[in-house]
Amino acid sequence: MGVTFIDLFAGAGGFSEGFLQADGGARYDFLAASDINENCELTHLLRYNHQLGLDLPFLRSDVKAPDFVDRLSALVTRPVDVVCGGPPCQSFSLAGRRRKNDKKDDLFAGYLRVIERLRPKYFVMENVPGILTKDGGAHKERILREIGAMVDDRAVREVASKLGDGEEAWIRLRLTRDADGYATALGDAFRDATRTNLDYRTSKTSRDVATVRHGIRMLGRVSDLARLVDTITREKGHADIDNDAFVDEFDRFIDVLQPDAIVERCLEALKRLPAVDLAMPLRTALLTPAECLDRVAVLRPDLQRACADARLYRCADALTLDASDYGVPQRRKRVVFIGCRRDQKLIHEVPRRVAAGERVTVEEALWDLDFLQSGQASSEYRPVREAAVASRQADGRAGGDRTYAAWSRQGRVPGCRPAAYVYDREDYDAGKLTVAPLHNHQAATHNAKVTARLQAIMDAGRFEADTAADLAAMGLGTGKRDYTPLQANQPAPTIVTIPDDYVHYRVPRAPTVREMARLQSFDDSFVFQGKRTTGGNRRKDEVPQYTLVGNAVPPLLARAIGEEILKVIE
Repeated sequence: MGVTFIDLFAGAGGFSEGFLQADGGARYDFLAASDINENCELTHLLRYNHQLGLDLPFLRSDVKAPDFVDRLSALVTRPVDVVCGGPPCQSFSLAGRRRKNDKKDDLFAGYLRVIERLRPKYFVMENVPGILTKDGGAHKERILREIGAMVDDRAVREVASKLGDGEEAWIRLRLTRDADGYATALGDAFRDATRTNLDYRTSKTSRDVATVRHGIRMLGRVSDLARLVDTITREKGHADIDNDAFVDEFDRFIDVLQPDAIVERCLEALKRLPAVDLAMPLRTALLTPAECLDRVAVLRPDLQRACADARLYRCADALTLDASDYGVPQRRKRVVFIGCRRDQKLIHEVPRRVAAGERVTVEEALWDLDFLQSGQASSEYRPVREAAVASRQADGRAGGDRTYAAWSRQGRVPGCRPAAYVYDREDYDAGKLTVAPLHNHQAATHNAKVTARLQAIMDAGRFEADTAADLAAMGLGTGKRDYTPLQANQPAPTIVTIPDDYVHYRVPRAPTVREMARLQSFDDSFVFQGKRTTGGNRRKDEVPQYTLVGNAVPPLLARAIGEEILKVIE
């Protein structure tokens, strides 16, 4: 039996494709996938169930839903060796303005809850480079800290059983009781302290006493408060509350419900109650089990080894990978966290597969698809020329027996049935599948003015301030802030979800879905289902073909990661 994996935040399935290709295929067993969007599910059903015959369960759900982990666990009937996924990263991206309290920022916490339950040998989490710098690097450090915070409950209880009195006693309570149980003990201690050290009137009427008492009660309800914060954050995102008269009040309310903010207010109140000393146990309330173990290692050197052995996972650091180093015809940088269970070997790097001077170019990837003009579509290959391009291996390395385009046409995943397309789930259930040699190859219709503008940008080879001025002088001005012309002899820049941001390298038009998929290293047999594109507010909820492509992990990058895991997994 192969190495098993599941794909969370699966999107189009870039991780899945890469893992199924790894080491020539047949080394990984795909157990389940999940995403919140209907078209992601439809694309997976066509690819993995219809084409590859895997009978693959797909959980369409929000990873933050209270029952998500239970429902996922019920679908997985074998131990999981690897969990992969890329939590949505719009709030981390350097491409746009970042929002405070963005509902996507905490999706990685839901991802880690799956890790804690399934206990895979390895997990892979992908994101954009912006995560390294957001809030001065605090988000990256939080991810690494929370990876290290996953602990073995049985080993933690063993450590707790050896702790003594004083601070050790409070740490023991923190390790062995849930938030409500710890808050109950803290509340009892505060009640006793106020009865002993404060007069009756003060204990009953002081605002500071009430603040501490009520704050402790809130600490016992952190799970309920977290659900409330999630609801408010979702409503904030749904209503697009940002840069308006509402945003500060929303953010302040969210902030005041955070456990550290609650403790800070309690500590400020305690400063005005000098006879009551609960600062240490209040701060202990904020400690994760891993942080408790760190403190125990300081207090009790004899337990340092036991504390280290209680940790479940390790991660060397965030890796910044450029997809073009792994056979993808695109300069797409991504940050990858590869964590391993404590009984497995750390992965410190993913060695590049392609030398800097041998990267796959745009023309290598697209030459046999560039026959379409504006407004045209084709369900078959009709190349109008032969391109002098190098032969490569399946993973993009030089020296193989076919070109990159030929690998894309033939496919890198063995055993595929003919490629098929459906518009929606109703057509899929009714068996209304459109089978053809080529799918997703339809060019946008541009009017004469737009076509002339795109031709001028192609001729200039760039779109900058002077280019825009020249276009305006020719009567071809545009309100768009940016165009990126693709260069034939170079890898593409990072492909995103809006095709009109790019100008084709040979024809004055935007790239098709199929062409963008080639630049992402998807095989042509991988069909993107549903509607081709969408616009306006619908972009918040719909995931059409262009969005599926632009948000995907490049399969050849995922393949390289999967192969590194295969080298060391035990």
